Amino acid sequence: MSRAAVLYDGGEFFDSANHAQNYLKEKGFTVDKADCAGSFIAALGALPEVYQLVVLYSHGGWDGPLAFEADAGVLNFQSVPPSQDSSALEGEEWNLFLKVLRDRICPNGLFIVQACHSAGSNKWEGDDGTDQRWVRWVAEAMRDIYTLGVEGPTAAANHESAVALLEYAFTGQGAPQASRAYSPNGELVPLWVGWVAPTLK
Repeated sequence: MSRAAVLYDGGEFFDSANHAQNYLKEKGFTVDKADCAGSFIAALGALPEVYQLVVLYSHGGWDGPLAFEADAGVLNFQSVPPSQDSSALEGEEWNLFLKVLRDRICPNGLFIVQACHSAGSNKWEGDDGTDQRWVRWVAEAMRDIYTLGVEGPTAAANHESAVALLEYAFTGQGAPQASRAYSPNGELVPLWVGWVAPTLK
């Protein structure tokens, strides 16, 4: 049995999530799909299984996907914009994110983040050689999963781009743009040839 979770940050990314779900079903995966608008952590934590593959479609910025709760200490409104999160920002939320991810993805599983700059940018969302690599930080912290993201702006709401990145994840071919994959402990995989789903216990 192969299991995957596809999370999408609101209706803008619904079409990409649907096409991803269909692609993964053709690959033999059972797929749980969830809208994570407002909180990726809560949505992933509410899913019922442990997965070999978790995919996220959202907007992103230089310090991570815009799929986390805004800092309530800064924005005390009933409706607040989504926030980024990383080891360099809100430590408590970052640690909770890692805990939920550990609970939901198996060792040697793969976490794909198709959000702008998920695998490369500086704080001005450009590339000047600085090493802002959100998916690398996740792999370093988790220590037992692979991660895959994209450099620069992306088209996560475009289902063709979304499926192309999945194809690259499995085959190492057809990436829709410059992408980076990291092995457990956060080592860059210089020549990505594709991921094979581990066996679930």
